[in-house]
Amino acid sequence: MHDLVHPDGPRDVEALLVGDDGVPLLVDKTTGAAGVYRPAAPLRDGGDPVELRRVAQVVLPWSGTGGGPLGAAGSRTVTGGGVSPAGAEGGRAAVLRTYTDAWVFPLPAGGPATADALVAALGGAPLPVPLPGEAQGEAVAPDGRGALHSGSEARGLTAAAITVVPGAVTAATVPQAPVVPQPAEVPEYRTYPSWLPAAGGAAALGALLVAGAVAMSVHGRRRRSR
Repeated sequence: MHDLVHPDGPRDVEALLVGDDGVPLLVDKTTGAAGVYRPAAPLRDGGDPVELRRVAQVVLPWSGTGGGPLGAAGSRTVTGGGVSPAGAEGGRAAVLRTYTDAWVFPLPAGGPATADALVAALGGAPLPVPLPGEAQGEAVAPDGRGALHSGSEARGLTAAAITVVPGAVTAATVPQAPVVPQPAEVPEYRTYPSWLPAAGGAAALGALLVAGAVAMSVHGRRRRSR
């Protein structure tokens, strides 16, 4: 276990990328420009807290994919990440996901996926992989066969689910892949409070409970009136 401290105050982080050198990169859950952080010193078990250093930012392109709990803002809100394993078929990539899409950043062929290589890749143009209709997509994992595995939490009456997108990573690593450049300017989206998705889920659950109570009350009255 390691204690990490952000230099610019507490951040909401849900995406963690770990390269072949074991150095973690943390990508914060910010709409617009997501900060990329790495430890400023080596991590040691039981050591003192290590300060993180902001080394890059990711500005995801526009997406019209529907789904998720936040509408358009959720299409640029980073909720998970992963790195292809060594020896993956068709090449390797770093992947960030939002509530509506996965974004695949190809890595150079042949070299190790170090933290430096991951930071460089996150500054490039990603391949969009739509993940439409997920209730609350929070996880993504590229496998060794070039596919993406997407995980969505349960929300309201929609059950949790895992979706597999075959060939998604391979499509990003081929020559002349249809990647999309990152915007030159940060979109004007405000960062939402970290409690908003949970509050939305709680509100939906509360509405369901109230509706159930009303239905039971009406049913009881009908039985007594007979």
